[in-house]
Amino acid sequence: MGKEPAALERPYELGPLTISEFIGRVAPGSTAQANTATRVRSKFRYSIRRSGRHFEAKITSITLFTVFLPQDSWWASHSSTTLLDHEQGHFDIAEINVRKAQLAIAQSKSNGKSLMVTKNSKQEASAAVVAMLDEQLQKVDQQIAAD
Repeated sequence: MGKEPAALERPYELGPLTISEFIGRVAPGSTAQANTATRVRSKFRYSIRRSGRHFEAKITSITLFTVFLPQDSWWASHSSTTLLDHEQGHFDIAEINVRKAQLAIAQSKSNGKSLMVTKNSKQEASAAVVAMLDEQLQKVDQQIAAD
């Protein structure tokens, strides 16, 4: 999952969207009046420890959050301003799914489960735990797209 530069992402916590934030180009041939692009992002820390001949990488803290992607979001010039509530709804649905995922992580942690991988080297463990997290975030993005 590639990461866009932070300047091109707008966190959910900044409040409701405005039409002026939809700065992308209308998709060629699209009949839609607007498009709202969102992604799931994370801030996390992990630790690596040696366990016998292997290395265990474990997520020690994680926060998920929703971002709006202005460059990938567009607003057709003929669109009604009442459509903004509908587009805000897409952003809200993304945030709801992120909060559900954050809650599931917290519940797993309280049940003694952790996001951990075991590999043969420190480098492999580090890469694997990041890849595992990326996979989980992609699943949340897919759930958002399905809703």
